[in-house]
Amino acid sequence: MEGLRPPENLILTGNVAEQWKFWKQKFTLYKHASGLSAKDPIVQCSTLLHIIGDDALQVYNTFTFATDEEKKDLNVLIQKFEEHFLPQKNVTFERHVFNTTFQRDGESFEQFLTELKNLAKTCDFGTLTDDLVKDRIVVELRDDAVRANLLAKKDLDLAKAAEICKASERSKAQMTQLNKSTRQSTSESEVYTVYHNRSNKANNDKPRQSRNYDRSNTQSNRPSSTRHQCSKCGYNHDRSGYCPAEGKSCNNCGKTNHFANMCQTKLNQSKGSKIQHDRRNQQKVHTVDEANSDTGTEGSGNSDFFIDVLESQQCKTADSEWNINLLVEDEKVNFKLDTGSQCNVISSSVLENMENVKLQRSKMHLITYSGHKLQPMGKCVLLCEHKNRYYDLSFQVVKGMKKPLLGLKACTALGLIQRIDSVESSKTPEPQDNYSDVFKGLGCLPETLPKKESIRRYKC
Repeated sequence: MEGLRPPENLILTGNVAEQWKFWKQKFTLYKHASGLSAKDPIVQCSTLLHIIGDDALQVYNTFTFATDEEKKDLNVLIQKFEEHFLPQKNVTFERHVFNTTFQRDGESFEQFLTELKNLAKTCDFGTLTDDLVKDRIVVELRDDAVRANLLAKKDLDLAKAAEICKASERSKAQMTQLNKSTRQSTSESEVYTVYHNRSNKANNDKPRQSRNYDRSNTQSNRPSSTRHQCSKCGYNHDRSGYCPAEGKSCNNCGKTNHFANMCQTKLNQSKGSKIQHDRRNQQKVHTVDEANSDTGTEGSGNSDFFIDVLESQQCKTADSEWNINLLVEDEKVNFKLDTGSQCNVISSSVLENMENVKLQRSKMHLITYSGHKLQPMGKCVLLCEHKNRYYDLSFQVVKGMKKPLLGLKACTALGLIQRIDSVESSKTPEPQDNYSDVFKGLGCLPETLPKKESIRRYKC
């Protein structure tokens, strides 16, 4: 085929093995399409070396051939490049890469399936390739609902699994498009209702000219009487129509089938939170953030916080622990001062007596003194009062903890402890400094001594 563009030069950066495999595939297609395969072998080898690029040509100069005939054989030349660019395959490692592959965020199912199939080619699975690819799809799929559907299928194979996953992605995309169009039509109806009411008010201000008017035209332009403001989503739509809040979870109370702006729980809690809101407005609230909190490395993974707690029941006395009582959300709570802890920890049982406390998701792992990891139930921010000053402290909520802990940063911020970098001892004055006259010269007794008979003896 005349005018057929040859492949681009071979790129020897990045994953060279994959670059070579892809380039060889393009060269094979070019060889058959351009008629190069019918030409003389030396022409085929020269064409390959011409279009492969300067970097690969330098690699060719390092090859050794047994005879001149091998230099003219295209298959031998390609085999030489194969041995150079493709390292010796380690099947164990290739299977490890395959078994640790998962569907990443934003990756479509088609991309995930293609990646699994390409990785399986170097694993020597043989006849089990399709079954093992299907197993990886079921195990590492992001959508739990689709995974449950796949597990429920009898005699599931790779073709059925791929069909179910693709159908699920298509239906989700279609539902997203339908929801957008529904919200758009709802917004248009709301704008029309406002405009229609304003126009009616303006018309009412004008004097009536005649009672004879076309009722059919006004009724056709009037919004349908079946539309109403939904108590679940807040939009205006038909009573029997689709509600955008159906099946959705509320960000306020966690229940389903309504949005947070229409949540009734928020109305009930507004009275209880008013007192706390007033206190926050009247007093200056100091916010104490934990060092390297969830956002410190949480974008890249979970954070590990160390809790240095070591107790001995035999040596435990009243003065062996440093404790303090704080007023937390109007509740008196006794805390242990733990300067070895990197965060504040509170038990879930303590929060049961407090109102309007919302748990947020926590990505921390708490590491105890013995090295064990604890997964918190969540985290929360509590208003704490100490010496008529208010602080917003962040706590990790743990189930079954005996006593709440105040970490190093909170103890420092509340002024409960103070760091002392050095200790100086005051010098005790020596007797020689205060009575220097006594220690001068030699000591002598008085010249006259009392007589023996004048000395009185006392019996004890």
